[in-house]
Amino acid sequence: AKEIRPIVEKLITVAKRANDKTRLAARRQLIAFNKASDAAQVVRREYLTKLLTRKTPPKGAAELTARVMIAGGAGSRQVSDHEVKSLAAELLGETGYGSSWADKPMTAGRAQVIALAYALAAHETGYARDSHRQESRHPALRDYLAFLASTGYTPAEVETIITDQADRATVLAALTGTPAPDAEDTEDDAIEDTEDDEEQ
Repeated sequence: AKEIRPIVEKLITVAKRANDKTRLAARRQLIAFNKASDAAQVVRREYLTKLLTRKTPPKGAAELTARVMIAGGAGSRQVSDHEVKSLAAELLGETGYGSSWADKPMTAGRAQVIALAYALAAHETGYARDSHRQESRHPALRDYLAFLASTGYTPAEVETIITDQADRATVLAALTGTPAPDAEDTEDDAIEDTEDDEEQ
């Protein structure tokens, strides 16, 4: 029993260090992805602002708009929500909620673009910065980003976690230039640390 005890203690130490390193790596990954999501939002909304200057809607706009009207946008956001109206107005270059649209003359094409703005805003306001954490639960975001891509938008690295279910370690490497360690590497590092301690 006395001979086994040091081995058990060593295994516990190795497991604890591996767990600590895994949690630290996960924390660093989350921070990197959240920062990347914030940056992607800025670029995405700049793209939306330009897209919504069109006189006619892009292909697929009617279907996207209809889906949002029926089922809501990402996070079940509705076009009637305060935040959605505010963002739609912002994307269209308006200062209010856009109620003045009812009094403005517009072509059929432009009217569809305005309706699209509210559908896009519904998705945008429901697009949380940490949506990458549960990408499989966000089919609406996948459809939304796929629609944007069809209009010429290039998804950011962090957005490919949602669009293509990209490997997180690969995305992290692209964002930081440093590959994320896998479980085996983390465990090997922990074992090496333990062996170093024993040699000292």
